[in-house]
Parts: sequence; C-alpha cells; structure tokens
Amino acid sequence: MAVPQRTLTWLYSVLTKDHYDPKQTYHDPNRTYHDVANALAQYPSLSPRTDVYTYETGFSALLLHLVGTLPVNFRGTTYRFPIALWIPNTYPREPPIAYVTPTQEMTVRVGQHVTLEGQVYHHYLAHWAEAWDRSTIADLLSILQDIFAKEPPVRYRQQVPQPQSQPEHAPTPPPLPPLPPGVGSSQTQTPIPTQIASQAPPPPPPKPGANENRQPLPVDRSSLPPLPPKERGLRQTSIPGASSPIGPPGVRSPQYHAPPGHAGGPIGSPLSQPPTQQATSPQGPYYRNGAPIPPQPQFTQPQPAPLPTHHQNQHPPYPANHPRPPPAAPKAETPDLLTSPFEVELPAISGPAPPIPPNPEKDTLLRAVSHSLAETLQLKAAQSDTASQSLVSQSQSLHSALATLQGEISALNSLHATLHSNTAVLQQSIQRADATIADAPPDLPPIDDVLVAPTIVGKQLYDLVAEEQGIQQALYALQAALVKGVIGVDSWSKHTRSLAREALLKRALIRKIGRGMGLEESL
Repeated sequence: MAVPQRTLTWLYSVLTKDHYDPKQTYHDPNRTYHDVANALAQYPSLSPRTDVYTYETGFSALLLHLVGTLPVNFRGTTYRFPIALWIPNTYPREPPIAYVTPTQEMTVRVGQHVTLEGQVYHHYLAHWAEAWDRSTIADLLSILQDIFAKEPPVRYRQQVPQPQSQPEHAPTPPPLPPLPPGVGSSQTQTPIPTQIASQAPPPPPPKPGANENRQPLPVDRSSLPPLPPKERGLRQTSIPGASSPIGPPGVRSPQYHAPPGHAGGPIGSPLSQPPTQQATSPQGPYYRNGAPIPPQPQFTQPQPAPLPTHHQNQHPPYPANHPRPPPAAPKAETPDLLTSPFEVELPAISGPAPPIPPNPEKDTLLRAVSHSLAETLQLKAAQSDTASQSLVSQSQSLHSALATLQGEISALNSLHATLHSNTAVLQQSIQRADATIADAPPDLPPIDDVLVAPTIVGKQLYDLVAEEQGIQQALYALQAALVKGVIGVDSWSKHTRSLAREALLKRALIRKIGRGMGLEESL
C-alpha cells in the first residue's frame, strides 16, 4: 500500500530537522526515512508521530514513534495486537525499541519475548549492532508477527463479578405454603373459571352453642376467604367418627416475596397443589336454636389449590325432637393458626453452613480424568526414561571426548612452550654468531696455522711430506725451464742433483716415521 505523499513529506522534515544537539538529531536521516517509509507501506495499520521518550537512565529525547496494530495469524484467525516502535536518533546503528501497548480491556501476557512492562526482546534486536547495515524495521515487524503467532503478547482481562452483600448467618426463610384460590387470583392475576366466578364459597360452619342467627356474608373475590369465628374459651373439637381433614394454613406474610420457582413452577405458572384436601359440607342439617337449617350446596373445587380447611365441628344429622349431645370435655387453648401472624421467630443459625453433598457424576468424571492423566504421565515418564538413557550415553561420550581434547590441548600447549623456548635459544645463537662474524678480521689465517697435527711426530711427518712435494715441483720447474732454454744444462744438472739428493733424504725419513707410526709401506 502506498504511503500518502503528505505523510512522507512530514516524515522527511522531522528526520532532517536539526535540533543543534547531537543527542536530539537523527544521525542518518536518509536511511531512517527509507526504512520507516518501507515499513509504513508494508504495514498500513501503523502511523508515525513524534513523542518524548525517556530512557532508563532518565535522559529524554524527542523520537519518531510508530503506533498501531500488527496483524498476526493465530490459529487460523487474524488478530491485531497493539504495538509501538520508538526509532532512536542513532538508528540504524542502534535497534528500535518495541513495546506492546494493551488497551483497557487487555493485559500484557508475560512470555519468552515480552516483559511485564510490555517491552519486546529478541535475538534479532540483541544482535542488531553486528549486522546493522542489513537490519530493517520491516524485517523486525515480520519477526514479531512470527513470535506473536506462537505466543500472543496480550490477553483479555478477566471480569471479576462484584459479590452481593448478604447478611452473615442470615436465617433461611421458611417455604411458603400453597395459596388458596382466592388469594392466588388476587396476587398473581390468574384468570378464574366462569363456573367459580358465578359461585360464592360456602359460609364457615356455625359455632356450637351460638344463640344468634348468622347470615351468610357476601364474599369479595379480591379479598381473603372468610375466617371461622374465634373461640371463646373452649376449642372446638370434632366428634369421634366424623371425618375432618385438616389442611395447612392459607395465609402468607406480605413481607416475604418467594423467589421464582419456589412454589414448584416458574413465574406465571400455576402454583403447585398441596395434598388433596376437600372442604366437605355436613351431610345433614345443622341445628341452630332448635330449628334445622337446610344444608348448604356442596362446593366443588376446580383444578387450582383448594381452600384450606380448619378444625371444624361436624355433627351427624339429628331429628328435630332429638336432644343435643352434651359438649365434649374442654382442652387446653391452642393458638389459632389463621388469626395469628405468619412471622414465626426461627432460631438463628450460628454454626457454619452445612456441607455440600457430593456429586456422583462429578466424582466419576474426576476419577476418569485422574486415571487418564495418570496413564498419560506414566507414558510420558517411560518415554522420558528411554530418551534419558540415550542422552546419558551421549553425555558420557561427550565427557570422554572432552577429556581427550583437554589432554591433547595440554600436550599441544607444552609443545608450543618448548618450541617457543627453542626458538628463543636459536635466535640468541644466531645473534651471537652474527656478532662474532662482524667482529672477526677480514684476512684469512695461514694454512699452516689452521692445520695442526695431533702429535709432534705427525707434524714432522706432515712437514717432510710437504717439503718432498715441494722438491718434486721444483724439479719439474727446472725441467720445463731447460726445455724452453731458460737455463743451461750445467745449471739444470747442478740444481737437479742437489734437489734430488735432498728429496731422497726426506723420502727415507718419511718412510721411517711411517713405519714407526704404523702407516702403510706405500708412503
């Protein structure tokens, strides 16, 4: 992607600006401009700017700052990790300074190449100065893509839920009893069937011994069902043989709101029905002031929960002229559950919460996972043992080779020291010989002074042989002079006779000395 010309112009002006301070001015603006422009062309998600960077030494400088995201292919999906590159003014002699800049929803993931502060380290940056002429920002970004693809530098922050403030050791409220149809219809706005809406609930049974006539009271469908009259001293008891099922109280406290599903179903669903209870009206007529009362029509409850029934006095039918039975023996007064308030004081729970029962499925899963992990670890341990044996043998071989190399190195060191000392001695000898040659006289010594016989007799023999050879040469010279006519016959004969006589004497002495020294007779 081509970089806009306006950006390139601004970049060149920033890099070539002279701050009159070597620490603030870019040393190689052309190379920096070329590398930054190439990086911006290859990675258009980066944008240049200038910011103040503070080094670890406390020195601050206005540097070129490349900010943006780096596209990385991680497990088949392209992610854009936020990074920042600071270009030092000594670039390209010194490497760029790379940072990972996570957003508020992210946090730095410390790894092999990223520190807790977000700074990026890599072998390419550490050895930048060794190959600064071949290192570029684009190559650095490509390397960062490779290492981030293997090890992402950031991760999302974990959302910690705020704990709800709950009172410590708060007693658990008791479960609500099922509601009667009247209260349930007024609270939950449950539609009432037409058959129930057209009928009114039956009046409560009359209190035995009451003298006044009671008329059935009209019942409001939006209000609570009518309550039976309170006892006045004696609790009503049921006559033996009469069936009077007792249901749970149907009044709930207005201060407590049950959670959804507490009544056995979700919000809006009908309440669960308690055990089947039916309020049955007496099969015979009631007697009030000695006059029979016609029985009330039987009230049948629909599918919703029935009205709770209370302690009722049901009497068998009696004829009009039959006397009433005597009242039963009084019992101790008990609290009225209908008229008493619903708020029951429960003992405070001071101990710890009960333990959570074990989950068999979870235990089975944990055992399976533990067994699988144990098998995997055993397999890995066996593989590690097999690999470790070969590694141990290789280590032993390497140690033996190292010992051999160290011995050879020590021998070579000793040989090098010996050669060095011999070289020093040879150089000293050469120097002394050169000095001796320089100090020696230029004339050659006489041959007689150089050649010396080992004994006196040997020296005498050497001298006699030399003289005898000299006489032979003299005779040869006289013969040549005679032939050429240089000398006459008289002179030749005279000198030849004297030299021959002397040569004979010397030859005889030579033979005598040779026999004495054990030399050959040929001498």
